[in-house]
Amino acid sequence: MATDPATAVGKTIRFNDRPYPVVGVVKDFNFKPVQYTVEPLVMIDHYWHGGEFVVVKTAPGATASVIAALKKQFAVAYPENIFDYGFVDKDLEALYTSEQQMGSLFNVFSVLAIFISCLGLFGLSAYTT
Repeated sequence: MATDPATAVGKTIRFNDRPYPVVGVVKDFNFKPVQYTVEPLVMIDHYWHGGEFVVVKTAPGATASVIAALKKQFAVAYPENIFDYGFVDKDLEALYTSEQQMGSLFNVFSVLAIFISCLGLFGLSAYTT
């Protein structure tokens, strides 16, 4: 496989013994929590296999109308299923919730430790005088 993204587009890769054309290359990003290193990710269009997710990028301000149109089309195609949607940025944000809570907890205990050390310095100076 080519290492240059510009030369990779248009080539074919094999994944699970099936050929897939490379239609684009994106910049590396974390799709797992921050404790894990950035790993390779292959995004495959499984429209012929009935994939579980569809990722849609909308223009700013058009999100509500796109969701309404998708919901309408989904009801036509799959009337027995429930239309459920989410936002990628919210899913990625949820990966970092525990890290943010840990950071807040670390800040609280840091302030407490500094306060206790200041009390110790005050006691030491009072004892010295």
